Amino acid sequence: MENDDRSDQIKKKTAARDGFFIHLLIYLPVMSILIFINIFTADDYYWFKWPLIGWGAILIYHAFRVFNPKMGYRP
Repeated sequence: MENDDRSDQIKKKTAARDGFFIHLLIYLPVMSILIFINIFTADDYYWFKWPLIGWGAILIYHAFRVFNPKMGYRP
């Protein structure tokens, strides 16, 4: 019975970690595309910083929830 609980905890932590890396792998190309669009279409105002900062803050929070033992994911 204890092994089943431990196995479930490991699966949930692994799923949380994988979820973070999927989040990161989506963030990077989307931000690259937004930066590219902004630089080549609007020379006077760099608006890409707002989604970069906003989504970046959410991504950092996600990382803390997954990897920080004190604030970490609790199955």
